[in-house]
Amino acid sequence: MKNRYLLTPPYPDDETNPFGIEISAQICLLITTVSDIDQAKQLCESLINQRLAACVQIDKITSIYQWKNQLQEDDECRLVIKTPNFRQDEVVYFLQENHPYDLPEIIITPFAAEKDYYDWCVEMTS
Repeated sequence: MKNRYLLTPPYPDDETNPFGIEISAQICLLITTVSDIDQAKQLCESLINQRLAACVQIDKITSIYQWKNQLQEDDECRLVIKTPNFRQDEVVYFLQENHPYDLPEIIITPFAAEKDYYDWCVEMTS
């Protein structure tokens, strides 16, 4: 049975890695936080409606950090934005322009996805 995972090849000249894993484009996760569920849903709906993201998950979290020389502890919502790599720059620009924070957290991580899920993400963002 053919392995259907998409990974960055460990060997740039190889079509497949030693495990026979199909090589193709990746999906990335972008992570940001906002102060409440209303802000989170507003950003999520805009990202989905503008076809910048295939899926956005919202988690309620507590963040502890330094801000202006003061220790802060805040309840926040974390958004995990899933999009193909070709949409990454557009998502970053969207967050920079629409995020309610002065200094938004924008963390980007590439990841491998099962091929059918990858194809769905591409379809949802094209």
